[in-house]
Amino acid sequence: MRATAMTSHALYGIMRLAQVTYINRKTESTYMTPGIGLMKRRLEKENDAVALAVSAIAKKYDASPDEMSTLETKYHDDAGDWYVALGWGKKRAIIRMDSVQGIVTEIKEI
Repeated sequence: MRATAMTSHALYGIMRLAQVTYINRKTESTYMTPGIGLMKRRLEKENDAVALAVSAIAKKYDASPDEMSTLETKYHDDAGDWYVALGWGKKRAIIRMDSVQGIVTEIKEI
């Protein structure tokens, strides 16, 4: 069997088809993203949020997790954020976390 060379016109047609398919798939996924209420949360429970907050404070302030105490926890339904107030020694801090991404977004020392 002999391999045949593709013409540049045929090659362009294949590349154009692949590009259109990629664009269609990309726009479909953009419109089909679920709202905050339907997304899987990484911080589903209060214990998960407290553990992440303690870890963040221990890392930032070089404090021992054993000396920290949880003062208060709140969950914001609309934004999907956890707020955890921690105290250690003479310091206090409020840690804001995104429950979907599972990351600390803000640490405010009070």
